[in-house]
Amino acid sequence: MDTQKLMKKTHSKKYLKDIESARNQIKTAESGMKKMDQEVKDFHNHMQKSMATLMAAFNEGFGALEKAKKDEKEQEAMDKKETQT
Repeated sequence: MDTQKLMKKTHSKKYLKDIESARNQIKTAESGMKKMDQEVKDFHNHMQKSMATLMAAFNEGFGALEKAKKDEKEQEAMDKKETQT
């Protein structure tokens, strides 16, 4: 019976206030973590899009450079042919 009395004993107002404050801090921390997780996801999505754009520009530039080299060789070959005739 003494155990039951101890279990039913009410806590002080300060204790209950401290518990409520701790719960609020936990909720605030959880909210902050969710926000940071979303910011990280947004950052990764942005970086993925930026990298895709960069790779597309690189591939386009590399293709243009290769075409220019090929065209230059063809032009040199044509010029060489013309000077030989």
